[in-house]
Amino acid sequence: MDPEHRRQQILAQLRALQMELSVEELAKKFQVSALTIRRDLEQLEAAGAILRTHGGSVLRSTVESVYHRRVALNFELKQAIGRAAAKEVKSGDAILINDGSTPFHLAPHLGNVGKIYVYTNSLAVISELSASFHKYDNV
Repeated sequence: MDPEHRRQQILAQLRALQMELSVEELAKKFQVSALTIRRDLEQLEAAGAILRTHGGSVLRSTVESVYHRRVALNFELKQAIGRAAAKEVKSGDAILINDGSTPFHLAPHLGNVGKIYVYTNSLAVISELSASFHKYDNV
């Protein structure tokens, strides 16, 4: 199988299964080396079609839609938790916000706290913080 056809088949598998596939699973399925699959995944990631994970990949739209569904679930309750948590943050604090759907709701409420240091592993939180802090000109 030529590399382009194999990459299309990898995308088809990811679309059909809507879950993470490991390098080992893909190598076995396509009867190629793990190195070959890693190169395929690198090209698919560069094209913006997938996100690489530790040891595998997932379709970009799968991650985004699952995450957004989780953020939207119990939205009002999570917003209330975010507001309450933001009241505990004071200017000069350093905080860690993980990539969960509930901690995401803290970010929009931090813009008027003052200068704080935020550590996160979430691109969605970074984006939300950027919008929030620019709104209040506290950057």
